[in-house]
Amino acid sequence: QDTRMKDTLSDNSVEGQKNAPQTPKPGRKPKKAPPKGETKKKSEAKTQPKKKPKKKQPPRSVAEWIKASKKSYRRLRTFHDLYYRKDCAQVLMAVKRSNMDRIFFPQLTLRGLEGRLPDMWDATPKHTGLSFRVSPNGRSLLLVENQPAGSKIDLASSIYSKATGGTNEGFIRMFQPLVIDKKQGETLIDLTAWLFGFSNYAFKANQRGGMGSQMTIIEDIKAYPQNFLFRMAAQRRSSEPLKTHSNPTIYFTLAFCLLPQIPMIPRMADRRVGYFTTRINVAGPKSVGVNEYVINRLNLMRRNNEIVYLIDRSVPELFWPTIKKGVTAWNKAFKHAGFGNEPVKCYARGDTGFPDDYQPGDARWNAIFMTDPFISVY
Repeated sequence: QDTRMKDTLSDNSVEGQKNAPQTPKPGRKPKKAPPKGETKKKSEAKTQPKKKPKKKQPPRSVAEWIKASKKSYRRLRTFHDLYYRKDCAQVLMAVKRSNMDRIFFPQLTLRGLEGRLPDMWDATPKHTGLSFRVSPNGRSLLLVENQPAGSKIDLASSIYSKATGGTNEGFIRMFQPLVIDKKQGETLIDLTAWLFGFSNYAFKANQRGGMGSQMTIIEDIKAYPQNFLFRMAAQRRSSEPLKTHSNPTIYFTLAFCLLPQIPMIPRMADRRVGYFTTRINVAGPKSVGVNEYVINRLNLMRRNNEIVYLIDRSVPELFWPTIKKGVTAWNKAFKHAGFGNEPVKCYARGDTGFPDDYQPGDARWNAIFMTDPFISVY
């Protein structure tokens, strides 16, 4: 009987220990039982595949590309808008579809050499018209040099190029678009390398200094509705810490100006008139083309019957009256030609007709400059 009671007590004590509330050990928090169904959810979550992160959509507009680039750009509005970084280390162009066929021309002006007085010398390497075309594969943008179009009645018109209506067309540079904005009709391209390449022309055209494989910087950028320009400087590279006197820094201005939609009217050249001429090809329905030479002239009707000359700020005020007198003396000849209202004008800084947005090297204006008197022009 005692043995049974002992067994019963031992059994009760074991069961009591199991059922009795357990006190946590000192320093430890009691574990909370998970809510019903949570364990099942965790196990199901482990078996479910992870969702792939959504791919970022590429920019579809120029504004989106500028925002996504994480760089600060400034915008200049012109016939093809420009975007440039504040340090002028990169220049982008938004080529407008509506102006792709519009012809514009480059003008390179030498502004002087290091250690000498500022100068202003036309160093344009080639007088040519430029425009943009979409490449045949539709993936690139071509900068082309425009060719003169022939007449449909010419004898050789059957072999004319369909693209130009005359001679074959060639391209200068191929640009890969950064983004094609279909909604706004714009294609964004990077112009930086092409612009810096113009420093090579400054070296070849400059007869009063030198510059070769060079470092080029953009000092300033100006833009207007019909033109834009870059004030630049270049320095030939040297492995030495100091350079020689034969390796000066060169300053120049690169401008691009939109041609008018109504072209200039040329006249046949006359050997009695000392003037630089342009060669064109003239043909007819019963004859092949022959070379003729013409003089390009201003359309006074488009310029309010005026030819305006500006005296640059570099010219001392002492010379202004004499320069104005010499320029306006041409009005006597224009009067005999049928222009009796004195179309030739000459303005200096402070005059009513002097434009507020004038800049040296701006291709819109005919300007008179003061050159370095210690350097011979020819």
